[in-house]
Amino acid sequence: RCNGNVTSYLFEFFNEKDLKDILMVRLSSLLLKSLDQIGSCRALRICILADNFLTRIEALMECTRLVKLDLKGNQIVQLPDASCWSHLTELQLLYLHDNNISTWNNIKGLSGCLNLTALTLYDTPLSLKKSYRHCLVNSIWSL
Repeated sequence: RCNGNVTSYLFEFFNEKDLKDILMVRLSSLLLKSLDQIGSCRALRICILADNFLTRIEALMECTRLVKLDLKGNQIVQLPDASCWSHLTELQLLYLHDNNISTWNNIKGLSGCLNLTALTLYDTPLSLKKSYRHCLVNSIWSL
C-alpha cells in the first residue's frame, strides 16, 4: 500500500500542496524504509516513525519546526552531522532507543541540536559501553 516510503502513504490522504501544513504524523509499524520527501512537511512539529525499517533520516533535517521526533525501533546506525542537527532549533525530544547505533562517532552530530532536553538511546549497542550515559550528557550540553 505505501511501498515502504513515506510519500506514498502521505499522498493517500493529502495532496502535495497540503503537505506543507501538516503539524503531526504518526507512521509507526508501517514497514517504512524511506523518508524520501518528508521534508515537504515544513510545519511538522511532532513526527512519530517508530518501529519501521528506516536506516537514513537526512530528509527529516528539512523539517525545521520539529519539537518531538520518535525514531525508536528502526535500523538506524549513523546520524547526520552537527550542521544538519543545528537546523532543528526547536527539537526537544528525540527517541532513538532500539536502533543499531554502536559508536560515539555515530551520534556526535547531536551536539548541534542545542535545545534537546530528552534523548533515549537504551537498547542500542552504544548503551552497553562503559559509562555511556556520563559521556553522552557531557557531549550534548543541552542534556
